Amino acid sequence: MDLWGYALRTDDARALVALSAPGKKCQGCAVFAASMTKRKEHGWYVDFPGLRVRTVTVKQVDGNVYAKSLVDVPQSDSYNVDGSFRNTNRPHPGATFEVLMHRGKKRYQLLAFTVS
Repeated sequence: MDLWGYALRTDDARALVALSAPGKKCQGCAVFAASMTKRKEHGWYVDFPGLRVRTVTVKQVDGNVYAKSLVDVPQSDSYNVDGSFRNTNRPHPGATFEVLMHRGKKRYQLLAFTVS
């Protein structure tokens, strides 16, 4: 979740995508990375203050780890790279952040994520 927030602040999803299995981007990563690249090309970013995690549920699914979190996404402001105000993004209380991970040889690998 922290790497998702970092990507929102910096328009750089590389750290999140790097959690994928070698040679395979997670489901959700490619679309998210493309949207961050497009924002950067258009010259704006979000001053994202971070999520508030309410609950986390973790369970095994077909040999993988599935985690579902109930989170509060706070209101945030977006700015153009010249520092001028762009817009305010509404809060999303009670959003769902889901991840599916696989334990690789040395670390967990991100198979999929979604925020809704």
